[in-house]
Amino acid sequence: MRASEARYRALFDNANDAIYVLDMDGRILDANRVACERLGYSRDALLQMRITQLNTLEFAASLSARMDTLRAQGYLLFETLHIRQDGSMFPIEANVRLIDYGEAGGAEHRA
Repeated sequence: MRASEARYRALFDNANDAIYVLDMDGRILDANRVACERLGYSRDALLQMRITQLNTLEFAASLSARMDTLRAQGYLLFETLHIRQDGSMFPIEANVRLIDYGEAGGAEHRA
């Protein structure tokens, strides 16, 4: 791992907020340590999931409309519920920003 990658990973994993990097289809491309701890999933497990699997059915159904708004505005701020691996729910305030994440494209989602 290059020094710049190591610095990025240290900042990313030691942030106080849960951070997810998603592609525009809602696939989780990366997640930090706090996200894993709050949800009860390993990082490897989260990287096999879509953000809709962490949301209530009601919110998951609105993902397409939210992604359209994100494309138009470049950012979103909203409240929702996330579902832990054990099935319990907890409220979050999501601050989502469209960013260039290399070839994959994507959105940064902080909860």
